[in-house]
Amino acid sequence: MIYRHALNTFEQVEAKYNSVKPLVSKHHKREDDIRPLGDRRRKWEHIERVDRNKYVLHDAVINNSTRAAYILDGASNSYYEIYTSRPPITWERKDGKEFVTVRPNIQIAHDTSRYQFLRAYLPSGLYFDNHTKHGRHVINNVFIARPKDTKDKTDYHLTFERNDLMWKCVTEPWAETRPAVDKEKKAALRTDLDQFYEWVCSVGPLLDAQTYETLRHLRDEAIGYLGGRYKGEAVSYKLDFHVEVALEIVKDYNHPLRTHLATNFLQQMDIKTIQTIEDQRMFRAHYNSWANRAFGLMTDKEITNA
Repeated sequence: MIYRHALNTFEQVEAKYNSVKPLVSKHHKREDDIRPLGDRRRKWEHIERVDRNKYVLHDAVINNSTRAAYILDGASNSYYEIYTSRPPITWERKDGKEFVTVRPNIQIAHDTSRYQFLRAYLPSGLYFDNHTKHGRHVINNVFIARPKDTKDKTDYHLTFERNDLMWKCVTEPWAETRPAVDKEKKAALRTDLDQFYEWVCSVGPLLDAQTYETLRHLRDEAIGYLGGRYKGEAVSYKLDFHVEVALEIVKDYNHPLRTHLATNFLQQMDIKTIQTIEDQRMFRAHYNSWANRAFGLMTDKEITNA
């Protein structure tokens, strides 16, 4: 059970800031003004005073000297700037009114630490939920979009106005989408998909898709062939390829990485276990699902009646 900390009004946030002494250590000067929200050892969870009308609750440190050591649990160093520039909770006071801005979605992967932070420090009356149907993320039942991929740097947020312990969302609604197959793209690739499936069925029983040594060898071959292309998305031992490379392979029967792409699929569905007609149907269904992802055939379809 996550304890909800009582910071329910702008006045309480201001009082919290004033009551906490800044950390002073070999990593932080008093001028850094790092004021932990709770346990002083968890200094990445701290409160910042921007000005008399704005306070920010952070879940990552802002001091460069401890950038690598105290970055939010589970976040890579490359996400440092995005964590500090898009904090989880911001309190503002404008024209006598109080507002809270919430940012739950920073990266593609599940950000458990941030979700826990929100559940601990959101004021009473504001609730974050990431366990709803279809993996939707909502705050007080208001939908908030999530990053589409690693290149999506959109500032996904919702802002709420406080009226006692009641909250009104004042942000323009985010378009709610669900993943769907791009039927036109798939139809254009149908012949190649069918041919590759038939080829996988014929050679699959002869391939070793599970042994570490084999996977390492195939990965090294793939890296050597690609010669630095898509450097930012390195080939893993699962042999996940960039969509453009995967399309290049599936369209060329003699492509040198054809076996490597087949192995990527066969790691997920072992062809050697097929014994019945039902097994064959399941194998084909898994292939279709895998192909939709591997060849970039999925798109986001906007929901009109969410």
